Amino acid sequence: MPINKTGKIILVRGGRKFLKKCDTFGIRIGKKVKKISSQWIKGPICLKIDNINFAIGFKMASKIDVEIID
Repeated sequence: MPINKTGKIILVRGGRKFLKKCDTFGIRIGKKVKKISSQWIKGPICLKIDNINFAIGFKMASKIDVEIID
């Protein structure tokens, strides 16, 4: 997803432990997420969900499918 675009989470792939970790960040199917920034070599990705900014790793982000709505 490009920087400063908003999308809707449509799928989160992973096991029970990964899904629980995503849930603590507010990463759930149907939620709107905005990509704030990212690094060009598989670095952390900064996101905004429900007016909360946070960063997740590239590997974690690659397991989250988003449909761009903005």
